[in-house]
Amino acid sequence: MNQSNFSLTDKDRTITPVGRIFLQQAAMVVDKNISNADFSVTIFAEKMNLSRSQLHRRLTGLTGMSASGFIRKLRLKRAVELMKQGVHPLSAVARQAGFNSTSYFMRCFREVYGVTPSSFQRMY
Repeated sequence: MNQSNFSLTDKDRTITPVGRIFLQQAAMVVDKNISNADFSVTIFAEKMNLSRSQLHRRLTGLTGMSASGFIRKLRLKRAVELMKQGVHPLSAVARQAGFNSTSYFMRCFREVYGVTPSSFQRMY
């Protein structure tokens, strides 16, 4: 598993202090809504006081990710934190990280981290 997958930004990108503040605010908004499976890009944009297209442009420029990719990345990061605790079954981890479907969670996890969630959980 590649540790660089835990970063929200590309190493090759230079982020200004204003950009860094924007990313911190965006991460806080997502974090407050992380377990809400209905939290969408539309709601995210509203909470950031931006249009969907403005949010998409800013996140893409700063991170190289779309708004939905940004949300998914933070949800997966939360799932990793929960799995490291080792007390939750995968279905509960998926739900607490905001995924409606355990199979979708497992597919996303494997795409990003290169291992299945159950394999990752056995490592911890």
